[in-house]
Amino acid sequence: MHEPRTSRRPWAAGAGVLAVLSLGAGLVAGLAGLGIVGVAVIRLSTDLAIPGWATTAVGDLLIVLLQILVIVIAASLTVLAGRSNRPIVPIVDCPCFVAERRNCRLDRRRAAVAAVRPAA
Repeated sequence: MHEPRTSRRPWAAGAGVLAVLSLGAGLVAGLAGLGIVGVAVIRLSTDLAIPGWATTAVGDLLIVLLQILVIVIAASLTVLAGRSNRPIVPIVDCPCFVAERRNCRLDRRRAAVAAVRPAA
């Protein structure tokens, strides 16, 4: 029987996606961190603050950071789960699923008649 072929680097596609996701998440997390620092600087060094706005802004930015963490963890686990599955290449794996192959040829008149009235 035919031996199924597997990719030489099954982690390559998932690792690339995960790397891009981590880079984007790192950038957003960095912006959120700078936002928290900016809110703290404005709150502590100036009188421009409206009561309660710093707490709301920092809380919202912390929620963004928490969501980024959850998304990165979920994506990492999804990529790791996908790596445990064997990739299926139809042209290579078809002998495992197809027992027999037949070529059937009908002329157009017989096929049209068979479609209009069932064979007896």
